Amino acid sequence: MNNPGQTEYGKHGYPMEINLKMNDGTTILVEPAYHCVSQTNADGSGSKTCTPDPGEMVLTHDSGKIRFASAELYNWLKEGWKKDR
Repeated sequence: MNNPGQTEYGKHGYPMEINLKMNDGTTILVEPAYHCVSQTNADGSGSKTCTPDPGEMVLTHDSGKIRFASAELYNWLKEGWKKDR
């Protein structure tokens, strides 16, 4: 299993995602991965900045996360699905 990746994007919006419902009733979520950096500011407060990690996806099943590379799926989820409608 690779680094599970970051999927916490916070107040700046949420990415597109694919929810798959399997025959046994379980759900699998596929979404873009994010690279997040946390820092402590001079006044002691904290902040976190997250940016998309192009070509990287995160698959979530139950409480487990798997990060994987898929430029094709990333690009389709970002814009390609609009052309396939």
